[in-house]
Amino acid sequence: MGNAQRWLSQLCFPESPRCHNGSFYFVDMYEGEIWTIDYALSSAQASAQRVLKWHNFVSGLGWLPSGEMLFVDMTDRRVMKIDLSGNICVHADLSTLASGWCNDMVVDEEGIAYVSNFGYDIHNNAEFKKTPLIRVDPQGNAEHCSVPLAFPNGIIISEDKTSLIVAESVASRLVKFAISDQGKLVDRQKFADIANGFPDGICLDNNNCVWIAAIGCSELLRLNMQGEIINQVTTQVDDQIFQPVACVLSPLNTETNTATLFITAAPNDPPSKISPDEEPPSYYRRRRQGAIFKIEVPAATAGVP
Repeated sequence: MGNAQRWLSQLCFPESPRCHNGSFYFVDMYEGEIWTIDYALSSAQASAQRVLKWHNFVSGLGWLPSGEMLFVDMTDRRVMKIDLSGNICVHADLSTLASGWCNDMVVDEEGIAYVSNFGYDIHNNAEFKKTPLIRVDPQGNAEHCSVPLAFPNGIIISEDKTSLIVAESVASRLVKFAISDQGKLVDRQKFADIANGFPDGICLDNNNCVWIAAIGCSELLRLNMQGEIINQVTTQVDDQIFQPVACVLSPLNTETNTATLFITAAPNDPPSKISPDEEPPSYYRRRRQGAIFKIEVPAATAGVP
């Protein structure tokens, strides 16, 4: 499909992109920041506004029907809420449910959130452990809602709200669940294997295809409902290749009949460049070479996010 163009640069580790009410949002995960920008602006015009500077790493974003923003506090394993006055409070404490750092989150139109977590202490070489997804209702009540998964990561909900697809990073696959009337995730099925990659952020388009950022794959992949790769997008500047981390689509632009595909990415450095004594957060903060790319595509957003 082509090469996406770099839109925003000098970021640490951009993640969890979202389009909401005409604006583009993302987190700079290891900086603990949430940013927003008008997604129609060109690269030359682009100047993001910081929504929040938090004291922990942050991840998944979403909104309640009231317009209040939710975000994931990864290290304290909580879903936080920013009310319409800008005050911040705990929406849901997941510390007894998440066995590892919390990660991505999707919030549907009714305010129901699904949250993933690492499942184990990946930073201290703990034994690998599967973990379920966590469902949080609009009042902040939380419970496990799926069978244990191998490092659940990016999550999407279908347009008709009947199914949920989640990336199982360590298993190199995507799995699909039916959403029951009680909010449980049932009837698990394998959606697609991702050869030579660990799927991270995902999004759905209105042609019933899934876009996948998979660590280890230097291109963003687009799969049909049979799990076949039908398109690929590269994120590259001159000779520097960037690793896609997450993605999201804008609504359809009726004037051009296209939508914008946003891709958050980090430099695809070989392991030899990374000191074995340096943790990823400090590495990416020191480098500040994270970027957001975008490209026009003939398919708009569908479902959530």
